[in-house]
Amino acid sequence: MLKAAVLFYILILSSLMGNAQNLVPNPSFEEYITCPPSVGGLAFQSPPYESLIANWYSMSVTPDYMHECAGIGASNYPLDNAWGNQSPLDGEGYIAMGMFDQFENSREYAAVELTEPMVPGQEYYVSFYASDADGGGLDNFDCSTNNIGLKFFVSPPYYWNSFDNNFSLTPTNSSDINYTEVLVDSINWTHISGIVSASQPFTHLVIGNFYDDENTEIIQTGLDGCVALYYIDYVCVAIDSSECNLTPSEIDEAFKEKLQLFPNPTSEFSEIRGFKGLSSIIIYNTSGRIVDTFYCNDPCPIDLSGLSKGLYYVRILSDDFSFQTFKLQHND
Repeated sequence: MLKAAVLFYILILSSLMGNAQNLVPNPSFEEYITCPPSVGGLAFQSPPYESLIANWYSMSVTPDYMHECAGIGASNYPLDNAWGNQSPLDGEGYIAMGMFDQFENSREYAAVELTEPMVPGQEYYVSFYASDADGGGLDNFDCSTNNIGLKFFVSPPYYWNSFDNNFSLTPTNSSDINYTEVLVDSINWTHISGIVSASQPFTHLVIGNFYDDENTEIIQTGLDGCVALYYIDYVCVAIDSSECNLTPSEIDEAFKEKLQLFPNPTSEFSEIRGFKGLSSIIIYNTSGRIVDTFYCNDPCPIDLSGLSKGLYYVRILSDDFSFQTFKLQHND
């Protein structure tokens, strides 16, 4: 009798622990079937076509799969890609999505089937991270938008492929999670989250801009038009919000503590010390625009002599850790 009670307790506990876990498979876009050699990794993932990235697929147009497996020089290499430069928040990959396009009047939607259906009436903590792409090949058309969001569906019929897109998802002017401000930060990853009470046994999660042009706000920086592209990383759906926390490793934090940027402020030159191996250095202005990017070894000289006076962000991407960003004041 006691053994039966203990077994029953273990089964209940296991069930609760299972429900507390992240329901999103491949949440940081790390797992792939084939490493895509260029942008467009989600373009041909509609069933029954072979996937390039595990679990995720396109419900409209061609979200891009950025992963370090592609190697330096590839258009989908995260640290120097076709649309700008950003290091993955978690792991080695993320996706890039068009949230607004004034020329094609389209939206890109990335979808994934949850590991199990959501329970109607149950509240879930939902979150993901987004970063504004800083232009790259679309610099003349760069713009920022609001309505970066997430929506749940039950066995949706929507998918996209290059041969027949009659089943593409289109804006519904509703979403379950929505970032209502225009997201302009291209330096940091912005955390977008909320609580969703499941009204149905939702089976799929979709990310994108679910609002039409009339209900979408934009800030245009490109001179020739508006294409708003965003990076997306680490998507999470769980009953317990703690299951969605990203905890940096103790090793990464120890390496970051050794990093130094000196002198700061500086009139012309500064230097980064305390890292190992060849690393990528990216310098942004306060508008999030890249003003310089290069590779160097420790100690790494930073030359601001050709730049205007003011505040800059210096980001170092190293094998020792994912990335670290310093504020560097350029004075007279």
